[in-house]
Amino acid sequence: MSNAPSTVESKTDEDAPSSKHDLKTDTESNLGAAPSDVHEKMPKASRFNRKFLAICAAILAVLVVSGMVLGKDYFQKPNPSPAKTSTTSQNTNITVSTEPAKSAQDVIARIKAALAKAPTSNDPLGKPAPLHLEGYDYSVVPVITERVTFPGTQKNALAAYSTAKKVLVGAGLKPVVVPNTYNNGASSLHLDSTNVHCGLTLLRDRKEATYDTSVSCADTTDYETYAREIQPFWILYTNARNDIPKDGSMILYEFEQKTSKSVGYATATMQVGFPGGGNVQLFYQTPSQQWHYFMGTQQTIGCESYNTTDIKRAFLGEVCGATVNGVYDPQSTVQL
Repeated sequence: MSNAPSTVESKTDEDAPSSKHDLKTDTESNLGAAPSDVHEKMPKASRFNRKFLAICAAILAVLVVSGMVLGKDYFQKPNPSPAKTSTTSQNTNITVSTEPAKSAQDVIARIKAALAKAPTSNDPLGKPAPLHLEGYDYSVVPVITERVTFPGTQKNALAAYSTAKKVLVGAGLKPVVVPNTYNNGASSLHLDSTNVHCGLTLLRDRKEATYDTSVSCADTTDYETYAREIQPFWILYTNARNDIPKDGSMILYEFEQKTSKSVGYATATMQVGFPGGGNVQLFYQTPSQQWHYFMGTQQTIGCESYNTTDIKRAFLGEVCGATVNGVYDPQSTVQL
């Protein structure tokens, strides 16, 4: 907390009379005569009065000079230098470090320390900010390894959101703008620094009437690793679709691979977000270790879409929609 004095309102030249003429006018209005006339009309003082007045004048002179010296020292005294490593929030009474963030783990540790008394949960809410790396046609959000969620009432969640934001900004992260569709309807703020990228999210569970504030962060190195890993699937995706923009506006995240029930096969899913929408892209791998693009979807895929032997084997047992005897079953499964 700064010890700087509060602002003192001092009299300026504009407040003082602008000239000798103004001084004379003020005296005339107050005393009814010019300064020379006042002196001439004043009765002669006794010797005692003259001594008394002289003493008072001397004391007054000392006080005036002392006040000028002290005032000069007071106003010229420099303000204390602000703390280089921390500031104290007046609203939350927490100390916020202003040291640049070293890593995502470092940022989450600071937030946990600032909100040490708040309950936490392991709910995987929120995402760090998407990042468009040089040399890639798309933006990515890596798998989150550093996160913390604070559940509670609306008041507690808003307080946690405010405190977490102060910590993030103090750590050198700056807000960035991302497509609204990427926020999934949540109140999200995305923040970046050179080496750390975070997402701050406030979610409301209308059914349970509860709120969650979530912070998730990732290091730049995590983005680089993820971008390289996902690039072969981006190539398959764009080769199959010639209408995909390659200006970084496409956001790739939640990439997942898993082994199929059929020996030698595997599948992969990749979430794609873009201005105006988003969907899931599906891929499959055959025993030759070759990956293939299947399709993109926003809903349950019809069973008839799994129309080759390799596709059926790769997605064997996956949920699909089928119409049997005129009745649609959204919980059917892929069969050979």
